[in-house]
Amino acid sequence: MINSKKVNSKNYNYKNVNSKNLTDNKLTTLIYLVIGVVGIAIGSLFIVEAQQNKLLLNDNYQLLTNTIQKTLISQATTQVKHYPTTNKQVEEQWLTLASNMYLFDDKQRYPYQFLGSASLQLSEKWQQFTQLAQSLSPAEKSRIEALQALSIAIKSQDNQAITQQTNNYFDLVANFQLSALSEVISALKFLTIDSENQWNKTLVQQMLISGNTLFKPVAYYLYKDNKHFSQADIDKIQQMMLQLLEQANLNTTWLTKNTELMLKSIKIGTTRPFILAEKQVNYSLSIPGYIYLELDNNYQLLMPYSLTKALPKAINELKQQGVLMPDDVILLNSETALTNSNLTNVSFIINKPAWQTLAEQQQWFFISKFVLLIVFIVSLTLVSRLLISQQKKKQSYIAMREQFINLVSHELKTPLAAIRIMSETVEKRSTKQLSVKDYPTRIINEVDRLWLMVDNLLSMNRLKSNEVALTLQTVSLHNIIDYSFEKHNEHSPKPATLSNNISPDALIQVDELLFELVISNIISNAIKYNDKTEITLKVSYHEADRKLILVDNSCGIEPHQWQQVFDEFQRLPQQKAISGNGIGLALCKLILRQHNADISIQQSSKEGTTWQIVFL
Repeated sequence: MINSKKVNSKNYNYKNVNSKNLTDNKLTTLIYLVIGVVGIAIGSLFIVEAQQNKLLLNDNYQLLTNTIQKTLISQATTQVKHYPTTNKQVEEQWLTLASNMYLFDDKQRYPYQFLGSASLQLSEKWQQFTQLAQSLSPAEKSRIEALQALSIAIKSQDNQAITQQTNNYFDLVANFQLSALSEVISALKFLTIDSENQWNKTLVQQMLISGNTLFKPVAYYLYKDNKHFSQADIDKIQQMMLQLLEQANLNTTWLTKNTELMLKSIKIGTTRPFILAEKQVNYSLSIPGYIYLELDNNYQLLMPYSLTKALPKAINELKQQGVLMPDDVILLNSETALTNSNLTNVSFIINKPAWQTLAEQQQWFFISKFVLLIVFIVSLTLVSRLLISQQKKKQSYIAMREQFINLVSHELKTPLAAIRIMSETVEKRSTKQLSVKDYPTRIINEVDRLWLMVDNLLSMNRLKSNEVALTLQTVSLHNIIDYSFEKHNEHSPKPATLSNNISPDALIQVDELLFELVISNIISNAIKYNDKTEITLKVSYHEADRKLILVDNSCGIEPHQWQQVFDEFQRLPQQKAISGNGIGLALCKLILRQHNADISIQQSSKEGTTWQIVFL
């Protein structure tokens, strides 16, 4: 009975323990669940708050962008007011219009185009005026006779006669209209008669540029009535006008710019820019350097406009209004500016230190809140972590064991299985006193292969963990190559030959064991990935460049895979059928990097691969 009670007591205690463990597990789960829910709820509130702050900054950014766009449009609207809106205004203001403005309806209106011939010969009218030809009209002859009389008066320095002949000339100009070219030649001859520069600046300005109630200026015929002029006429007229203006000490910029633009043609795309509303200004940027304006009566104006010049003016205006601070920087987003066809779509790069400071503060507040939340959660879970610490250690041990097994089981399974089978075969044959054939050699080969894999894994891990201190020593490169080749040649499945062209006197400073591992991996690959009946390896060393060259006759590597083969656990598709773990060449790269050296593929084909190791 006593024993039975003891057993029952033990069973009871066992049940209590199980019950307690079950309760503890439920309690721990409940605590974690509550802590998790609270943490997620508070964290969600922090995230929502951060998103709202970010949206607020984005709204401010968009609001400022709209403000800049409206300021640019306002400035452009003000600029538009200084330009004509009808063809009549163009005709009235043609002397004062900007030379880089263009007006169109069915044809180009301003700047005026050259409508004459492209001939490089002067018109006959120039010679006819000089020779008083019979083919001239009576009015032209009268004009020439008046010029001749004026010339005589000037030469005789008779002031009364000069005044009389000048008045007579201008009476003829006012009463008898000549052809455009005749008027131009007449005016130029009148101004050039005065070799002593007696004509005043006002008269020269009127006759050449501005005109008056009696006559039209030469510029009028040059730009507005030039259809009977030749290219040579235009050049001569401009040359004489420039000379006369310079003699009178008058500005020639307007004449030069307008003449250059007149002789050029502006090309407008066949597709007209998008109009915001009927008969409304469209601040389009589809033509670089101009704003397209849709005016009344089907007129289209190309107003010169530089966005890069207009933006600083808009920024200064906004700074004066207090919208922008003195240290704010606004830049044009060139990528979007080139693709947008309207001022309302241009984007900017806005750098406001105040916004940046606010964003940084909000970011730090967000981080601080999350840190406090994490501290709070950690504090709540401390007791639970203590209760399950042993369980976590056990799970950690199991996880580590499974990780190691997963890492090495695939590559170690094949050699271990082979060793086991061949060992059992050797044991059975020995028991029966039968020949063991080549099984011991094959076992050694598998062990060597297994040893190389393990050595590679351990060396890789130690090098990456910086746990290896190089033991540099002076060694014979020739001997290392021979030793490594002989070690692999003993178990090579095919005949192998080595051409070691390195001098026995060639010495290098390396960690002998690690560098031997590099050579072993290269030789192992040359044997393993070889599809020839005989394996060959040629080795040479160039002392001047400190280059070690190894040439094998393996199956070759595609050019686009030359860098890929040096990645960890990287195996090429054509190598999948051959056993390997993909760390040999990665290990070589890592070891040589520790030696301040590098390895690369110089050439590779179906005939073999050339490896190069350079000591820097």
